[in-house]
Amino acid sequence: TGLPLASQPSLSRFENLVDATTNAALQRLLVHLFVRRRKKAPKVLRLAMDTTCDETYGYQQMSFYNGYYETFCYAPLFIFTECGFPLCALLRPGNPNPIDDAIRMLKQVFRELRLSWPDVRIELSADAAFASSEMFNFLEDQRVTYFISAAGHAGYAYHAEKLVKQCKAEFDEFGYPSPELKKYAAMVNPKERSQAKRQRDERMRYSSKKEGRVQELFEDHLFVRKFGEFSYRAREWRSDRRIIFRVHFDKSGPDTRFVVTNATKMTARKIYENKYCPRC
Repeated sequence: TGLPLASQPSLSRFENLVDATTNAALQRLLVHLFVRRRKKAPKVLRLAMDTTCDETYGYQQMSFYNGYYETFCYAPLFIFTECGFPLCALLRPGNPNPIDDAIRMLKQVFRELRLSWPDVRIELSADAAFASSEMFNFLEDQRVTYFISAAGHAGYAYHAEKLVKQCKAEFDEFGYPSPELKKYAAMVNPKERSQAKRQRDERMRYSSKKEGRVQELFEDHLFVRKFGEFSYRAREWRSDRRIIFRVHFDKSGPDTRFVVTNATKMTARKIYENKYCPRC
């Protein structure tokens, strides 16, 4: 067009003009935009919180190696509504503790939401990175119903052992071999899971059809799935909490997932399938 373009110093000054106060205002603006968009207050507002990997290249400032993602990256924190609207998008270094900043940002989002909708019921789902007594206490004090995944350990496995063995007994009735289990329903040989997956991939790769032979497809989809729950109190918890779990058993062995919740009126299956899983 022949118009003069901005020089590099001008672009640098524009980039560095944004300060912490401006960033905080932009974060609050996301909530205000959502409220204006909805207009009418919902009875229940369902939120999902998670981090993600923003891979970096070269020597970018505050990018670090993240062991979970196995790359150099940033690890921004996001809070989304069930319709996909972002209420929080916080850029963070690549090696944060996932719970860092989470409570601070949740507190800000809850405050802004309740200024407009004081009576709205809020539900929050998150993965195991956010499972901590500090987070549970905060959400309970804020009157928020939460569904947070929890990493399995011996205490959880002890309560789930009976149901896992029940699933194995039912799966064995199909007539296909399944891995042997030991105490707390752990696999005697954990490598069997990866071996079974590798064998399945090889059968599919060398099959005469792209989707695999019908028999193999049928065998790979045989499984037993059950749900259960128990009450548990860790040493650092201030009270007993409800743990619901899902057991998925196939020829590669048991896959048990745990979710901590303060919901009281739904079955374990409804909580896992209708409340926790939709966040994915």
